[in-house]
Amino acid sequence: MIRLTTMTVATILLAAAAIPAQACNVEAYKGAAKHLIGPKIPASMLARNNKAASLGAGIVGLWHVVHYNPDGSLGFESFEQWHSDGTEFEFANIPPATGDICMGTWQQNGRGAQLWHTGWTFNEDGSSSGTMVLTGTDKVAADGNSFTGTFHVKFFDVNGNQYFKASGTTVADRLSVQ
Repeated sequence: MIRLTTMTVATILLAAAAIPAQACNVEAYKGAAKHLIGPKIPASMLARNNKAASLGAGIVGLWHVVHYNPDGSLGFESFEQWHSDGTEFEFANIPPATGDICMGTWQQNGRGAQLWHTGWTFNEDGSSSGTMVLTGTDKVAADGNSFTGTFHVKFFDVNGNQYFKASGTTVADRLSVQ
């Protein structure tokens, strides 16, 4: 069985039937689904509810992000930090043992951004099983409080061979100083 990083549960839920049985045992992740729905974010944390929040016109800042499968079901959620130097960091609400941290680079694209994001993947025994690469396009709303987008993710084994890919949508709310 392979335990994968950040996109593990989302990807498995997205297309469990498309993954060959020898590549992943979906039964191993049934208990992990309870981690996908995190605690409700307090309304006071959202920039749209904080009149003193300093909103940028772009994507730089801290966001509560929800990733959806093509059928509209929840993939997973995360906190994602976009930095002005073109780097990005994501902390996913999935079990840490599966690898819940990824990072990437991004480039401004009007009110949004093009993202290239990567993370390590792991076998059940903790040894490396390869990498994943997520690309996405996100657009910040005119009020600067939210963004929406799409993503595409590919998984590669330790020899660099792609063995799975998936896509979905992203919805995010800006978080602000309290």
